[in-house]
This record gives sequence, C-alpha cells and structure tokens, in this order.
Amino acid sequence: MLNALEDQKNGMAAREIIPYGHSIGAAIQAEALSHHSFKKGIKYVVVKSRTFDELVKIVFKFYGLLAGLTVQLLNWNIKLVNASKNLKVPEIILQTANVLTAANINNKPHLIHSDGVISADTALAKTLMDDPTCSKQNKYFIGIPETHNENIKSLTELGGLINDLLRRPS
Repeated sequence: MLNALEDQKNGMAAREIIPYGHSIGAAIQAEALSHHSFKKGIKYVVVKSRTFDELVKIVFKFYGLLAGLTVQLLNWNIKLVNASKNLKVPEIILQTANVLTAANINNKPHLIHSDGVISADTALAKTLMDDPTCSKQNKYFIGIPETHNENIKSLTELGGLINDLLRRPS
C-alpha cells in the first residue's frame, strides 16, 4: 500500500502519509515499516494505538507457555520496541493512561495503566519511555482514557499533533 501511495507516476502521488495501526495491527505496521525505504519529498507521521512492546509477551499471557514457546521457536515474534526505536519518521503512540481526556504524557510513564488487554509493563509507550537508549526526538506519547477496544472519543490532541508534525519543515 505504501508503494502505491508513494508512486509519483503510476500511483497516488501522496505528499503526506499517516499509517495507523491498533494493537496487533500496529505490530504488522511496525514490521512492514522496519523494511520500508521512506521516500524524500513525502512527509510521514506513524500512529500506533494501544499496542504492546513484544508479541511473545502477549501470547504467553493469553495462550500460555506452549504457545509462547512456539512463537519463539518459529521466529514469529515481533519486537515493536526495536522497530519503533529504529523508525526514522515521527511516531505518535496512543496509550491508555490515567487522564481524563487525551493529553501529552511524554516523560510520564507512571500515568500508563492496563487497557484491559495490554498491561502497563508490556505497553509499547511505557517500554519506550523507560528505555534510556531510545531517542525520544521523534516520539510523541498521548495518553487516552479509553480502554483497548473503545473508540477514541477526542481526536483533537492527536489531530493537532499530526498537523503540527506535517507542517514542520523537512
């Protein structure tokens, strides 16, 4: 899909692309973007919503030891934390947090809590914030009150941040 959007001759000739992934969709997005060559002249803002740091941890939690070991043995584990750390374009991570409405939670990992599926200690946002080796230069963390499968009620904070990032000079 990215190739079709980026193709200036036979595709959509997009100038701004905002990939969005939620939960396991964010894992698939992260894996795909980790192998993608971003094109000059196109602005990207990647959005991940309520996702985990590493697939195997979630498999262990919900399906047990045998399933977790199978994921590891078959090399099916997706390490979103590694893909995110290596991402060269702006990334916004939405995570359930102790907030009343969507709010910037950069440098506030203590506000993150379980969304009903992803625990605080396996949330991508918390893992990245707690990691001293992770550059936070292109990382933006928005806390939301919604649980894992709830629709986001207020998109003002997210929309404003995306707009700001797209308007920045290249």
